[in-house]
Amino acid sequence: MQEPFSRVDRSLDPDAFAPVQHVAVLVDNVDIDMLKKPRRYEAQARKLLEQVLAHWARDLGQPLAIAPGHEYRELLAEAARRLVRQSKPVAGATAATALLFLALWIVSEIRRLFHGATLTSGDFGYAEVAAYAAAGVALALSLDIGRGRLSAALDSKSGLGAVVDAVNWTAVAVGLLLLAGVASPWWGPLAGDLHAPLLLGVLYTAACLCGVGLAVIARRSARPMLAQAALAGAGIEGFVLLTLVVRFVFHSAAMRAPLREDSLETWTFSAVWALYGLAALAIGAGRRDMALRSIGLAVLLATTAKVFLFDLGHLEGVVRAASFLALGLVLVVGALAARRFSSAGASPRASDGGQATWVD
Repeated sequence: MQEPFSRVDRSLDPDAFAPVQHVAVLVDNVDIDMLKKPRRYEAQARKLLEQVLAHWARDLGQPLAIAPGHEYRELLAEAARRLVRQSKPVAGATAATALLFLALWIVSEIRRLFHGATLTSGDFGYAEVAAYAAAGVALALSLDIGRGRLSAALDSKSGLGAVVDAVNWTAVAVGLLLLAGVASPWWGPLAGDLHAPLLLGVLYTAACLCGVGLAVIARRSARPMLAQAALAGAGIEGFVLLTLVVRFVFHSAAMRAPLREDSLETWTFSAVWALYGLAALAIGAGRRDMALRSIGLAVLLATTAKVFLFDLGHLEGVVRAASFLALGLVLVVGALAARRFSSAGASPRASDGGQATWVD
């Protein structure tokens, strides 16, 4: 096998190459064996690099201890591009590092938007935390949309795909944690009243829509687990948003006020939750989606338990009777939706003659 850097002397003729061309010669002479066995070729690599730096410094008229201009950028860009094309692990590490810096830049910009130039001062707010979650899910969706172009640019599909999948799962998990817990102005760990309710609602809605979009793309690209997780996260975040909207209607910005068990607010929660569970169950039945169907059934069961264990003990008269009627109607409709799901998901059976027949 030809030794790396065998063309050093004649390739680096000082009269034949400009500084940027020296960079191309340097990278062209790097063999993949040198990357795998750096100690073996250390002397040859040092010799080549010394010649390049000497010729480059002579052409520029000064040593290269400090980058004088765009030439170092050319060196880094060309070396990174060719190294990525030769090694998939390097491609994955390069993509992960780039995405890490991108995420840090996004976090810094969001922090600057809420606190100005002083990033280290000021407490976190509800809308700020929700902005972090929405930005993370939006970044995951953007990467998934541009996965093909990025893979073509880096010429390393497997390494980039693993990095993008890791970003997707992280965005879904962190987004759910922030929106369902930290960003809530009712039960979250942050203190203070809600000062930007409209912005908070917009950010919750944006995160939910991005999660749905990520689920659609994941399902089309045959990644069912990610699709189910993203859709389940969006469904839970939507449920949290609906709950916070009801709370805001009754208490405005002071959402941490004590909840009265015998108030109209508790009945409103039950009614809204039941409608949400019914809608999720119906949509899941129509689209044969297990995540939506599970969320709908869970919300309906939790609402039923709340009505029987808490609401009926404090409600009286017409409101109590209406609660019974509404709950019964919701359960009947939910049962019909579940039956539709079961019949729509029926698979063909083999008849006695070996032909497939559909079950009505």
